[in-house]
Amino acid sequence: MTSFDEIYEVYLNRVVDRGLAKLIEEEDRYKDLQLKLQMAIARFTDLKDIEVDFDARTITKTTSDDGKLSLDEIDILVCWMIVEWATPLVLNENAIKERLTSTDYALYSPANMLNQMRNLLTESERRADRLSVKYGYLKNSKYGKTSRW
Repeated sequence: MTSFDEIYEVYLNRVVDRGLAKLIEEEDRYKDLQLKLQMAIARFTDLKDIEVDFDARTITKTTSDDGKLSLDEIDILVCWMIVEWATPLVLNENAIKERLTSTDYALYSPANMLNQMRNLLTESERRADRLSVKYGYLKNSKYGKTSRW
């Protein structure tokens, strides 16, 4: 089985979220991360044969000998978590303003920053979607490989 913490560690190494860092209570951080993970699992439709235990904070892959997710599967879940992280930033310009110092916000017009965030979201969605499609193709190919491409 794969613990949520293993997935969160990869996610937190890719995304520096000051808002998440401000959540002093560890349980609040876990709730935020768990919500992103739940949405990532829902969006990664080719990830089958898993059992998610929210109480134990684990994902067990029933078709794997050791029950662990592969690194590729974790990578794709993290990509979808990044999409979930970026979406509200694009939808809410106030969130962007809060993430910048007043000097940075004055240097960049909100329209330019919003455009940059939209580009980030689009690129993140494309990467997550591309990896998901590749995963599904390789998983369903006659060779049944899901190893690193």
